[in-house]
Amino acid sequence: LNRINTYTGTAYKDETTIFSFELINEASNELNNSGILYNWYKEMAAFFKSIDANHLLTTGEMGEDDDRSQYSDINLFYNSSDFLFNGYKGTSYSKNLTVPGIDYGSFHLYAEGWGIHPAAGINWIKEHLFIAETLNKPSLLSEFGSRDNKHTAYKDWLEEVSTMNCRSAIIWQYQHPDIVNSDNYGFNLNDTVLIDIFRNFIREINAPLKKPEMPINAELFQNYPNPFNPVTTIKYALNSDDEIIVELFSSIGERIGVLDEGFKKRGTYELILSFDSERYSSGVYFYSLTTSRGKVTKKLMLLK
Repeated sequence: LNRINTYTGTAYKDETTIFSFELINEASNELNNSGILYNWYKEMAAFFKSIDANHLLTTGEMGEDDDRSQYSDINLFYNSSDFLFNGYKGTSYSKNLTVPGIDYGSFHLYAEGWGIHPAAGINWIKEHLFIAETLNKPSLLSEFGSRDNKHTAYKDWLEEVSTMNCRSAIIWQYQHPDIVNSDNYGFNLNDTVLIDIFRNFIREINAPLKKPEMPINAELFQNYPNPFNPVTTIKYALNSDDEIIVELFSSIGERIGVLDEGFKKRGTYELILSFDSERYSSGVYFYSLTTSRGKVTKKLMLLK
């Protein structure tokens, strides 16, 4: 931080063209969730701020957590990828955000590498940004990438980012056309579809946030089968602020899980379920929305 830039003659801590620093990229301490990483972030953030109080600071972490209660049902929404939420990586996104010297959150998204459906990335983005908002801090999707089906995945993920208060994202990564793309994450300007997606995203985040349409009555919309696609969307709307619970049941009425619950503002909500897991077979399910004014139930057909 005290190093003088050879070309500008300015110390890094005084450099106005630098937006932020991150402490370390994708830190983990597998199988040790004793708080070593949290304490390290706390110590390093305080040390950083003692030298440089002018720049923003973030952790640079992937976004894994050790508190499942702050996320949707792991089996239904994240293909049972417990390692992302059970402290296996020895870190906690939600706890690290509480470190005083950390100005904003950092999380990454690599759905294929984690064994989750790309559509589950929408929930990952939504829930990480929501956690940051509850702590009155911004957060940045500071890395995201997909090897296959980039067009659909990037479009969906960036559209979700653009609807949140923290509308920012950084793609991994641009690669010159003459360089061999060995890991298949790279893109270049020859992919005009991707470039259009990025341009649309830039336009969206520079425009005022759109207010959601307000429903006349509380509604639970009918889900329609999407043959041979393990991802399905459940949508509901509230005509007033209310305490709600959305549940999923088997064909014989056994509750499989809670899809959403808690106090919700008036508006429209979408839940994206991933039935990649073998524990969910094709067949008939039921989902319900319960509010202070009653309960509505709909049938869901799953065709895998």
